[in-house]
Amino acid sequence: QEDAELEAVCPAKYVLILCNSIGTPLDSKYIDIDPMFVTLTKTHVIAASKDVFYLWQYRVAKKLTALEINQVTKTKKEGRERFYHIDSNPSGASDSCTHPSKSFTPTRDPICSITATDKTLIVARESGSVLTYSLPNVSLIQKFSLNNRAFHLSLNCNSSRLAVIDISGVMTLLDLEARSVTDDGSQVGAGDPSRFERKDVWDMKWANDNPDLFAMMEKTRMYVFRNLDPEEPIQTSGYICSFEDLEIKSVLLDEIMKDPERPNKDNLINFEIRSLRDSRALIEKVGIEDASQFIEDNPHPRLWRLLAEAALQKLDLKTAEEAFVHCKDYPGILFVKRLGNLQSEPMKQAEVAAYFGRFEEAERMYLDMDRRDLAINLRIKLGDWFKVLQLLKSGSGAGDDALLQQAYIGIGDYFSDRQKWVDALQYYLQGRHHEKLAECYYMLEDYGGLEKLTSDLPENNKLLPAIGQMFTNVGMCEQAVSAYLKCNQPKAAVDTCVHLNQVRDGQNLWRRTCGSGTSGPPTDGDHR
Repeated sequence: QEDAELEAVCPAKYVLILCNSIGTPLDSKYIDIDPMFVTLTKTHVIAASKDVFYLWQYRVAKKLTALEINQVTKTKKEGRERFYHIDSNPSGASDSCTHPSKSFTPTRDPICSITATDKTLIVARESGSVLTYSLPNVSLIQKFSLNNRAFHLSLNCNSSRLAVIDISGVMTLLDLEARSVTDDGSQVGAGDPSRFERKDVWDMKWANDNPDLFAMMEKTRMYVFRNLDPEEPIQTSGYICSFEDLEIKSVLLDEIMKDPERPNKDNLINFEIRSLRDSRALIEKVGIEDASQFIEDNPHPRLWRLLAEAALQKLDLKTAEEAFVHCKDYPGILFVKRLGNLQSEPMKQAEVAAYFGRFEEAERMYLDMDRRDLAINLRIKLGDWFKVLQLLKSGSGAGDDALLQQAYIGIGDYFSDRQKWVDALQYYLQGRHHEKLAECYYMLEDYGGLEKLTSDLPENNKLLPAIGQMFTNVGMCEQAVSAYLKCNQPKAAVDTCVHLNQVRDGQNLWRRTCGSGTSGPPTDGDHR
């Protein structure tokens, strides 16, 4: 109600819509400032006009409790939505305003770019001034100046370094934290530009998992920098989407915009950086020991994982375990331990093949070792019931009947999930799954089959009331009564007769089954 009153006094003109990775809207907010610049962190959406910046502490609906949902107005007052004028100097206290349009005046030095991480917000102004705020409590902690107006800002993953691309395409780096003494003996202070400078830059992206690694676009070439040392350029005109796990994802937006209604997956390109390519080449051509030394000198979880997988292929369990420890892969460590307890080399090779998803190869190895049971267990884990059935029919053994029934039911589930009821029915019949059979008969409108199933079921079977309800739903009174009586539910049978306008049959049934009760038989008035 309070939101509605505020909206009436100060109508919002713009809406921010928070979406997930596939574009499904999760939440939205109406604001009355023009969101010319927008950035997103794990906890906040930050939008800015020329004069004001707005912070929205968003929450995904699945994380909200019922109490929080009922207290939206209260949480808004407590600071989930805040507006700040660019000329103010917030101290982290209650310096914000709820609705800025009536209380904020235009500034002489407008905002021209913003960026943020979980703990830092950077705002650039047209004069070249750059303001640094702490998050989530917005407090102005630092000011410094640039030579030109900023066009694009980007912070690295630990908020220690800021990349700036100005309106003339010159990219520079600023250290936001004091670093060690430089080669000439001077200390690099916060806000001082480093010696890095590149021209004709139009896009850049920091790595999500390494503060000293970034990629940038210079004309039609992509450069990757590690500690300010460039790798050889890659010829591309793509816009950088993400940089993570030593891989760069790039999209050819110009090609997509030629026909935006029919995008092509070929316009989405992945590039591996040099350390990943070199590590893979060392493993393939030189050996695990030399590759291990190279990875120790250039550590990264992706490289350790690459080494662990290569060591597993060669059954070098010691190296594999050490590499899994470095990349903190606990399931991988457990897998290596389990391999160490196996005595047979072919068995280890089969387990490794299954681990890497080469299931056909693993199955063939199990069968060559005369371990059909392991091949069957592998297919059960994968949910490949067709293959399980094929393996079961190729031999015989103790317990095969139960597995055979399980396989028939699994295949029936496969078809029923796709609403192929005729195919599902055949497998449920062989698997003798009465509950699924009843569902198939009902969906196929095969009431004769459903009636036969009723007669085949033993008395007081838990499925009989559900079958009785199925017959009631389609108006088959006699069959419904038969099902209810077989499970000793005469009252439900009588109620069915009344519900289906078979009052005389209901009265006769009541006299036969419930006549000793205190209430009288049902009448036409009962139905009305």
